[in-house]
Amino acid sequence: MSIDDRLRSGLSRNGAAIPVAVEPDLAGVVRRHHVVLRRRIAGALFAATVVVALTPWALGGVDRAPAPVTSGAADLVGTYDVDVPAGMKGGVAGRWQVTLEAGGALGVQPPPGYEEQLGDRLTYAVEGGVFKSNVFLEAPGCQLPGALVGEYTWERSGSTVRFVRVRDACAPRRALFAALWEQP
Repeated sequence: MSIDDRLRSGLSRNGAAIPVAVEPDLAGVVRRHHVVLRRRIAGALFAATVVVALTPWALGGVDRAPAPVTSGAADLVGTYDVDVPAGMKGGVAGRWQVTLEAGGALGVQPPPGYEEQLGDRLTYAVEGGVFKSNVFLEAPGCQLPGALVGEYTWERSGSTVRFVRVRDACAPRRALFAALWEQP
């Protein structure tokens, strides 16, 4: 018998003499794996919750309905006809009638055939020369952080008002405010 065969034979006898309980050890390893896996999932869920909760804060705060109209907005109060040309993003083409009231309420009369919801608490505010509005809050995509309230600068020339976007992620509102507003 060669040395190699003798070593193999001796090691096999020695290995067979050691009792090994594989099943109980395997069950323990699986149990520990499940505990670690549950902890990782719980940690990931916690981290996702924190990210979701802090995202509006990180993006500049949670948008709210604008505060009541302040001074400087008095010359905006009135009723305007707004002709939104076809082809503008947001699907709001047509003649709109927009009323800005002294108390900060905003009334909107859509063109015939417009079937989307406009909401019932439409408001606007002018703060530091910036016009803010929540019109089209019900439109798809306008509920996202940064899209709840649009911000615009404005300039009046006679009976017309032109708005220039400062910040607004709501496509229908951008289309409405991109058009020239005229008092009849």
